Amino acid sequence: MLNKLMWLTGKAQEDWIEKILHLRQKIWPDYQRIKNDTLFKLYSHYPLYQWLSHYNGEVVAVINSLPVALDKSLDNLPQEGLNWVLSHLESTTPLTQSNYLAAVSVTVNPAYQRLSLSKLLLNRLKASAQEAQYKALIVPARPSQKENYPLISLEDYLKWKRVDNTIFDPWLRVHAQLGGKIAYPCQQSRVITANIAQWEQWFGHPLLQTGQYLVKGGLNPVTINKEKDIGIYIEPNVWVIHDL
Repeated sequence: MLNKLMWLTGKAQEDWIEKILHLRQKIWPDYQRIKNDTLFKLYSHYPLYQWLSHYNGEVVAVINSLPVALDKSLDNLPQEGLNWVLSHLESTTPLTQSNYLAAVSVTVNPAYQRLSLSKLLLNRLKASAQEAQYKALIVPARPSQKENYPLISLEDYLKWKRVDNTIFDPWLRVHAQLGGKIAYPCQQSRVITANIAQWEQWFGHPLLQTGQYLVKGGLNPVTINKEKDIGIYIEPNVWVIHDL
């Protein structure tokens, strides 16, 4: 099956945008999903760093990434993680000055998750960075099973091992298996702020008092402040570095 997948990059993906948006809407909760305007900029500004695999007219997986310019050590990547990566969409730095490729997201159609595509997709990202002669692929990785343990700190979660002493989290484990260095957390990788009415819409039920609430797909609870009419979700990710 894997050898039957077709791959597209660059402008060839334009006819697939609606299917890509539909897949993202199916996979990502409304509060987490990267806004369409941001996604359109990725495809418009950096089409060669977006990849699509398809089979029989159906989207199988989508890879989103963009080049970034970094003039400091990889020992001190920003705590803002994915938000920092996406801020480069507004950068005026010439593409020729970019020296790293940064991953934005990897989205897999649930119908094809049994194929264990993670290594294939990550290798595609690494190859894209190598072909462009970047120093490394940097990833603000979202631990795939952390949402099952939203009350456990990320620091504790990262210490967990399986019985074979490998990393507990499947996505981080794949990174490590392919040579990635699990570097350190980026504690404010996503910061999502909205009023109570918006959060109630996302939750699908009333939020009647100030406090912390568990939200579907959240790696951390959402903090609700009724008096100030604000809710904040702060998602920690993990910086992973793939030297090339």
